[in-house]
Amino acid sequence: MTYMKIMNSLRIQLSSLLLVFSLALAGLLLPVHSAYAMSESEVARFAEEQLGVTYGIHGPITQELVTLLAQKPYLVPLLNESLAAAAHINPDPKTNPAQDIASYLDFIDSAVELIPQEILDNPPDLIRDQILQSICYFYYLVDQEISWHDPAAFGSKLQYHPDFSPWLRDFANAWGACLDTEASFTDATYQQFYADPNFRLATGDYEDRALWTNFNHFF
Repeated sequence: MTYMKIMNSLRIQLSSLLLVFSLALAGLLLPVHSAYAMSESEVARFAEEQLGVTYGIHGPITQELVTLLAQKPYLVPLLNESLAAAAHINPDPKTNPAQDIASYLDFIDSAVELIPQEILDNPPDLIRDQILQSICYFYYLVDQEISWHDPAAFGSKLQYHPDFSPWLRDFANAWGACLDTEASFTDATYQQFYADPNFRLATGDYEDRALWTNFNHFF
């Protein structure tokens, strides 16, 4: 396959996948939900008694999800159902580390701070495939058929639930903010892309590496 065909294929696949992110990011036109009518102690008690996790040990976007589940507890069985369906399809914790809510929260903690190809361990060697699989995996977990149904939604999947989808938007915003930092595109990151011939960084076709100060600048 020629370079142009490879890059066109990558653009089409990424465009399709990132369209889902765009739907979430469209929420930027609306106020981002962040306030809940529960005290911190109530959320902490719910987290320990209902989720089996310790409140306060996770990062901000993960804590936001814990608070959302405490505020809207009917989402808990739906999230459990979606994660269980995903685990039934792929029970291997190496390639599907989020097997339950506790491990899902741990996954969110790490995913929001990683560049896309680092989210999963050792997908195919090509960086292109790593990025595609990593983005797909995040949505795979909440893209399973569940018992909830709303005729107005795109499907019976948690990612379309009107009370859950705003948090997906917030995650996309938080991840995007992380990818805007200098830490998201180090020399080591650059060398990973440089070593993948599909990106043709060794040909001198692109601007100087010094201009790419974060992952979003590069990508």
